[in-house]
Amino acid sequence: MRTHTTIVLALLLMMAATLFWACNDDHTPTLPAAPCAIALPLSAIPDSCFDLPQGPTGSNFNAPFDYRYATLSASTSEAGVFYYVRGDYQLGQAYTNQKIFKHNICTGVTTLVYEIIGGSDSANFSVNGEGEILFQRRPSQPILLASANIQPPVEVLPAGDYLRTRWMNNDSFIISRWIGGNNFEPLVVDQLGNVTIAQSDIFNNSVIAINDNKVAVFFRSGIHQGYLGVYDLDTEELTLIEDLATNYNATTNDFSGIMWLNDETLLGYFTVDRVFKYNLNTRQMVIVKTNGNCRNQLFSGRLIKLKDREDIVLLSRLDYIYNAAGEYRMQYRISVLDIATGEEQILELE
Repeated sequence: MRTHTTIVLALLLMMAATLFWACNDDHTPTLPAAPCAIALPLSAIPDSCFDLPQGPTGSNFNAPFDYRYATLSASTSEAGVFYYVRGDYQLGQAYTNQKIFKHNICTGVTTLVYEIIGGSDSANFSVNGEGEILFQRRPSQPILLASANIQPPVEVLPAGDYLRTRWMNNDSFIISRWIGGNNFEPLVVDQLGNVTIAQSDIFNNSVIAINDNKVAVFFRSGIHQGYLGVYDLDTEELTLIEDLATNYNATTNDFSGIMWLNDETLLGYFTVDRVFKYNLNTRQMVIVKTNGNCRNQLFSGRLIKLKDREDIVLLSRLDYIYNAAGEYRMQYRISVLDIATGEEQILELE
């Protein structure tokens, strides 16, 4: 009897242990990793606000700068990693060398991906989430593709009059080709080099951001001018959301950037003074950051959301400053914006 009881207890213990490990393996939730701390130093945004000086003809004039920084894209495979460009400055030179870097905010490591000697046309310059670079050395020349592994660059479109080259995802891009007068046709080019004409005009003179098969689009011209909309690439249906230009007192040229924070929320900015968060379901806008209409502090370029992070975004910005010697200069920098608090700080990149 005692032996039987001992056997039963042993079996029960074995079953309990088996159930414990099975539950532990199959049902214990995996908690997401906490956001990493930013490795490089952060510095404060310039707090001076002043009217831009006037040139000899009465218009605002530009000043020299050290480098021109701009965010390009976030890595689609590595958390905390993004690509940016640093352009040289040479007085009187329209085109200067451009270095494309890959940076990891968690480790602080910066890697040179590719250098475009002699620079490129900014109207046709785009980098995808794998670090592949589309560029055109000069207007009317071929569109080239390069990367850390694609050197020298290869031609993906022959010489022609193009505008607004943008990656749609990591294996296809959209580009507008001039067809006469003020008319352009949008082309979609896939990884095999196949070229098709896009059936929608949403890619012409508009600000776009792509999330899977959805395109957030702000129309700068045409019958939908000033509107924010969402276009479905599968069904080719456009849903107009709101007339942002009218309802938020901005010109269409003021609206300069947009990105998907998640499936229902967009983040965008008006060049001069506002970074906003917009909920597509409630159609409510929340101002995340404002410059207070300070004309010497501008947002430029694009917003970047890092993989697996919704707490911060990266911005390109331009500040007109007077340095310690009293010289009037421009400062191009990349900043980190906390979406919850609106705190913005400069990321001290090389």
